[in-house]
Amino acid sequence: MLSLEKQFTISHTIDLSSVTQERKCTEEEMHYSIPWCMVYYNSNNDFAFGVSCLYTGSKNWEIDTKLKFKLKFSERTTQTKYEKTFGSTVTSLGWRRSVDMEDLKTFSAENGKFTIQAKVVIKKMSGFGKEMMKSFDEHSQKHWDVILNVDGQKFHLLKAYLASQSSYFDILLFGSFKEASQEEVELKEVDHEDFQSFLELIHGESSVDKMSRLEKKFTLSHTIDLSNVTSAPKSTAVKTHFSIPWCLVYYKSNNHFTFGISCLYTESEKWGIDTKLEFRINSSDYITRLECERTFGNTATCWVWLRCVELEDLKNFYAENEKLMIEAHLTVKKMSGFEKEKLKSFDESSQNHWDVIISVDSHKFYLVKAFLAFQSTYFDKLLFGSFKETSQTEVELKEVDRDDFQSFLELIHGEPAVDDTNIDGVLHLADMFDAPTAIRRCEEFLLLLSKWSLDEKIQLAERYHLKDLKINLQQVPKEDQKKELEDVVPKPAEQSPEATWFSWIRTVPVLFYLNCFLFVSILFFAIIISLC
Repeated sequence: MLSLEKQFTISHTIDLSSVTQERKCTEEEMHYSIPWCMVYYNSNNDFAFGVSCLYTGSKNWEIDTKLKFKLKFSERTTQTKYEKTFGSTVTSLGWRRSVDMEDLKTFSAENGKFTIQAKVVIKKMSGFGKEMMKSFDEHSQKHWDVILNVDGQKFHLLKAYLASQSSYFDILLFGSFKEASQEEVELKEVDHEDFQSFLELIHGESSVDKMSRLEKKFTLSHTIDLSNVTSAPKSTAVKTHFSIPWCLVYYKSNNHFTFGISCLYTESEKWGIDTKLEFRINSSDYITRLECERTFGNTATCWVWLRCVELEDLKNFYAENEKLMIEAHLTVKKMSGFEKEKLKSFDESSQNHWDVIISVDSHKFYLVKAFLAFQSTYFDKLLFGSFKETSQTEVELKEVDRDDFQSFLELIHGEPAVDDTNIDGVLHLADMFDAPTAIRRCEEFLLLLSKWSLDEKIQLAERYHLKDLKINLQQVPKEDQKKELEDVVPKPAEQSPEATWFSWIRTVPVLFYLNCFLFVSILFFAIIISLC
């Protein structure tokens, strides 16, 4: 699986005549909230260049890096790489005496120019505060209407959006409390860094430190009285998980205990749920379990563990007072034939403080103008600029897919809304609406979770001009690329021994007649030569 490495490249074209013993710096660039530049100079008639970290925000800090330096000329490229650590005492690292100045003149003789390049891969950063993924200061929030003061830190926010995400803020800012009329509200006993992360999360950022696959999984359990177990199947209470009804079933089969799980979905004709199942029988001293993979569907709604334990053994080793616990742990791998489940509703009843209706393919989404503007420069200009839509209560968006727009809204409202079925459509809208948070979340999905092929991901990165994503994808180790090809290209079928034997038998007569022909030909020519 790919990792989200922090990496960037700095390059600069140099005129040979400008290289002197005085160190020169390229224009400063910001990467991961840290300022960087390149330096170059003449060092005892050798060309030297490197990377300089201009960070001065704290006393003790370190950045462990992998560095790759390149000198590019019209007909050749020279390069080197190593691992180094920047820090408060070592702010510049480079390639000293990379090329003799005379050779430099020869290589760049065509126009006297050449390019220096440094690729920096950040392995670890220490001594820095947690990098803010989104700022909530006065300058970054154009349309704020409340300030929340947390431990002296001021967050400029939108009342209506906070209320849509939290019933606490809905009551606090729109209820009968004094805070409803205050421009600045203080929150006590709240850590300002945790609150920053909370705000980033509800504003669509993947702010949790270790992003993981959000698997759909659940457990059904039930305590059984063995005296009630008969050959007639019994069902437990129906439980709904991921909008699908489930229950456990159990019964006696030839003096053995049998139990399983049943899917009670009946809404469509063709549907399928690929699962990983783990059945368990638990007691204070013993656990018996079975793991398997099964597919539920309209023709296979129930899977059971047949004759898992003899009833006498259950009574002797598992049951206490003739009672025992059965469990089924189910992980959903794939669902097909279902309408995509909405993670968040944007209808009138669920949005108390909406101020604009966005109509997409006749479907109405009730939204907050200022939040849309905060997430997207397109909506900022459309809803707060000089267009006629600024004064309209309802705005129609044409040539936009309704389902993709639903997923886009869920994504910027903090939900894990992208998957392999909608990533292309959501990324298209994120690019069209110029929504950086949505684009970043799509990039993370493609790097960490998507099962699209590497080639498909690179094509997507090129289509939407995602330079950083393309660079990350091109760093995939060759062994991973080979594994991906092995998964796609079918292995040659192996012949059975019978097929191999039959093939050999078929070949024997051919070889026999060929050898006879060669023998007769040689004998014929030998006789002719002897007669001559």
